[in-house]
Amino acid sequence: MKTRPGIAHAARSGNGKLYSLLMDETRGTPKKAGTVIRRPDYARALDLIAQDPQNFYTGSDISDDISAAVCACRYQIIAVLQSRG
Repeated sequence: MKTRPGIAHAARSGNGKLYSLLMDETRGTPKKAGTVIRRPDYARALDLIAQDPQNFYTGSDISDDISAAVCACRYQIIAVLQSRG
């Protein structure tokens, strides 16, 4: 029976941002429960959406950033699938 890789493997195989978000980089172990994770860009995005929900869809950096992230993720997925044959 195949086992699923753990959080450390999943975080390592992705980008460095995910690894640093989930892992204690000095020990190489998952962060402890209750650890405060600060995400200022995410907080700024939520503030902009609260000011005007249309900011989520058009006319702001949020919509451009979402589009760029989706495209980048799509290409990473394609590369992984192609490497598996």
